[in-house]
Amino acid sequence: MTASFHLILLLLISTTADREHFTSHGGPIQGRSSADHHLRAHHSSRITGSSHADAGSTFAKEGATEHTSISDDQKPKCWSDEASSRQYPMLTGTWKDSTEEGFEGFYDATEECPSYGHDFDCRRPYTGTPAGRVEEEFRKVFQPDQCSLESLDPVHFDAALAGRRLIMFGDSIMRIQWLSLACLLRSQSVEETGVGVSWYKTDLPQGEYQSSWGGEGTKEVVKQFAGQFTLKSGGQVIVRDMGVFNDTLMAELLDELGQLREMDVVLVNWGAWYPRFTWGYSEAPWTAWQEHMTQLFKDFLIPAPAKIIWKEYAPQHHEGVLGINFKVADKLPGGPWQTDCRPASVGESWYNDWVAEYLRACEGDACKHIQVLPIFNMSLLRHNSHFGSFGHGTADGHADCLHWCHNVADWWNVLLYNMLV
Repeated sequence: MTASFHLILLLLISTTADREHFTSHGGPIQGRSSADHHLRAHHSSRITGSSHADAGSTFAKEGATEHTSISDDQKPKCWSDEASSRQYPMLTGTWKDSTEEGFEGFYDATEECPSYGHDFDCRRPYTGTPAGRVEEEFRKVFQPDQCSLESLDPVHFDAALAGRRLIMFGDSIMRIQWLSLACLLRSQSVEETGVGVSWYKTDLPQGEYQSSWGGEGTKEVVKQFAGQFTLKSGGQVIVRDMGVFNDTLMAELLDELGQLREMDVVLVNWGAWYPRFTWGYSEAPWTAWQEHMTQLFKDFLIPAPAKIIWKEYAPQHHEGVLGINFKVADKLPGGPWQTDCRPASVGESWYNDWVAEYLRACEGDACKHIQVLPIFNMSLLRHNSHFGSFGHGTADGHADCLHWCHNVADWWNVLLYNMLV
């Protein structure tokens, strides 16, 4: 193991000790949806908050630390004309209790989401979840430091996607964001068009795909989930979820979807299956991720005519300042096992750092159509809003501190709405 790895491991240990605490055009998958409720009215027409850093810019500048007070009515929109020109915004903010009495999220997932939008519902936690956690986590709203967010309006979102396709590529974290959209936009979806199923129940490519794995052989591409629904405006929201990137499969999926158009939007991210540090430490996953993302950008994203949005990595909250899952519990009979999710002050920032540097180095205007959805900082603050925070996986000591409850994923989509609308 490298010296840098030992240094990080020591930092993690000391921190822990101190804390002690489908197709887009008539496709191969078919199904029906069930819900037509309206989105719960938001607590305000604009979501605002106190500010930090540079008072003159819409987003906090990288490295800025000076505190400056800006009143809410002085704040520009987070995606104003000035902000729209910034390829990689640094969005900071805080989570505060909503001022709306009784607010516990934008919807009741079990009761209100369409059938194809169901997943583990953190508002219905497993036995053993601390009392009051649902109320504490679900009443919070995100308030940016330097700018204001418009509340997500399903009708306006529908209109913004009229005749367009929002195509989402990634792993199970992207699936969670798609499921959130299915719930948020349920009043605007055409019921009979909605479907979300295991990949193996579709007519999508079913062959075995192997991706190179950082000089250590290959890794099988696990194809997980496929979903889509159509909006009243004719817009379509599509997801293709597989654990790791594979160029051959990506090309086949783009063939299946049909030619990308300038009006289409592609939201993309991979990372959860590429840990940089784990038990028995190997650089292979991190090396593979860099190789795969270089190929993704070079061969697919940069040449694409569509609007490309890279979604920042969504942090995990397993252990230490970085939140890494070292998988130690898997190797130690009898534990100690993990039964909760824990704060991380830094998080796995290297994925986002790499993408930021890649975009900075992009020559000329080749990457001008690529923007970034800045979800990392806002998510890093919410260690108790993972599935594992509500009992998922805790029975066998493997708390799920990777997958997110919809109360946080919904806010990723509030950002996406502001970016598109």
